Amino acid sequence: MLAAAVAWRSDGRLPALHLLRRVFETARDYAEARSLLERTPIAAPAIFTLVGVAAGETCVVERDTEAFTTREGVASAANVWRYGTFPGAWRGGRASEEAQDSAERAAMIESWAGRAGAPFEWVRPPILNAMTRLAVEADPARGMLRAVGYEEASGEEDSAVPVTQVLD
Repeated sequence: MLAAAVAWRSDGRLPALHLLRRVFETARDYAEARSLLERTPIAAPAIFTLVGVAAGETCVVERDTEAFTTREGVASAANVWRYGTFPGAWRGGRASEEAQDSAERAAMIESWAGRAGAPFEWVRPPILNAMTRLAVEADPARGMLRAVGYEEASGEEDSAVPVTQVLD
């Protein structure tokens, strides 16, 4: 409900999901997709990850409604501003706790960059936690996409378990 109110009061700026749809439907390549994600005014802050099909085509774009910061190469997004200096916390709430948790997750995610492993071998604490709902592995150059869904583990405070089959 709050997201709808923010979008309604956004002076015509796109919700982040609408921008993603525009990128998916119109961007001809990585460079164009990146430019759209960086420069199109949006209704509320967002964090985008982008991967192309050529070596070196990876980045994280952190956005507020007008400005952006882009980190190229090995980077990750984990629910806090990591590269930009935008005002306020990413989502409000316990910013310092969330930042520490996110820093640990980001370090682990980035340690897996370029490494081969069994499917979803990297999905373990601190990446895996009670809030984990979806894990995705993708390699656009090879046309590979794999996903699995999670739910909070019953009786465990900070864990989740797979609840879907792997979509491969």
